[in-house]
Amino acid sequence: MKKMLIALLTILMLISLTACGGGTQPPSEGSGSGNSVSKDPGTYKIGIGCAMTGTSATYGAMMKCGAEMAIAEINEAGGVNGRQLELVALDDKQDASEAALVAQRFADMDDLQFVIAHGGSALTLAAGPIYETAKLPFFSCCSSSPSLTQQGWEYYVRFGTRDDGVAPSCVAFLKNNLGFSKIGILYENTDSGVGNYESCVKTAKQLGVDIVCAETYNTGLEKDFSTIINKFQRSGCEAMCIYMAHDDAGLYLNQAHALGFDLPTAGCSGIAYATTVEIAGADAMQNVYMLLAFNPYSEREFAKQLNAHFDEAWNTEDLPSEPCGISYQIIYAWKQAIEEGATKENVAQWIKNTTDAKDYVFTLDPAHALQGDDVHFEEDGDQVLGGISIIKVDEAGNFYDYGMEVDSTGVVRD
Repeated sequence: MKKMLIALLTILMLISLTACGGGTQPPSEGSGSGNSVSKDPGTYKIGIGCAMTGTSATYGAMMKCGAEMAIAEINEAGGVNGRQLELVALDDKQDASEAALVAQRFADMDDLQFVIAHGGSALTLAAGPIYETAKLPFFSCCSSSPSLTQQGWEYYVRFGTRDDGVAPSCVAFLKNNLGFSKIGILYENTDSGVGNYESCVKTAKQLGVDIVCAETYNTGLEKDFSTIINKFQRSGCEAMCIYMAHDDAGLYLNQAHALGFDLPTAGCSGIAYATTVEIAGADAMQNVYMLLAFNPYSEREFAKQLNAHFDEAWNTEDLPSEPCGISYQIIYAWKQAIEEGATKENVAQWIKNTTDAKDYVFTLDPAHALQGDDVHFEEDGDQVLGGISIIKVDEAGNFYDYGMEVDSTGVVRD
């Protein structure tokens, strides 16, 4: 009887503790540190959905780093309308199903202003309807499929470039700048990779370029590219376009160099990482041209500001990649719109110039624009594309500005 009484008292004590908040609760995911999300109503909360674990964690870390640096700068300068900014980061694991779960979690947060989402087109396609239903503005820095802005989403803005924006520039560069008419294309078997390939085929027809060989591969799974490289060697191609993740590109370039296949090779921002150079080796990078919509070596003061903070935050030989730079710019674009008079309810429409709340064209303040003095947006949410810059790697393995822009003569984009 005494044992039963003790057990009953123990149960009652546990119930009492739980009712008073004494139970253990899992911490909320905050700004990358695992801290609980603040309930301070005086802050503007901003979400970011990106890969924080898995093979794409570096990519996601770049996205998050850019947003964190902008928020730190703005908070130090007094915030937005006197309110501090706070980042709420959730891990989408670079997986479409996980992105939908992350989107629902964000949609359930009533005090969230907008979300930077996500690191891939398939993820944004999966998550978009959830944000749209919740009327939660969502801005992407690196989801590149043209289909995204064809969904008719009212609350979506794309700050990065489309597949048919940068990808055709690789073909144009090889033909117009370097003079090659026979090319090979290697692309990853993803929505983005296929989109890049399709854009290249269209551009090749426009410019009279012959795609003599095209091969695809499964990203993260292909470890031996020798068979693919041999096909390109036998094809008679004069130059290559590659659309690959940075680690895959490193493997391919290393093996191609070992097999004596060192043709001029054009690729997009996905290969502009120190990891690519580390895996490939500096020697294998000497004929590689990386085409970027955002030039990290720009003389623009805003780009210099980004670089200075990135060097301190990242502390590696890496560049502030497009995911980093564009996330950084997104925060400033939102700040500008809010300070002009936009609200959470119409900020996406404000940036896209589709709201009746103003009678002028929203253009990024040149002091806070990375890509030019006239950065504005189409009504569907696409950013108007500026020039494409070229980055290379020197013999010591360091990145540098090639000092040339792509000649896009003859390229007709939809």
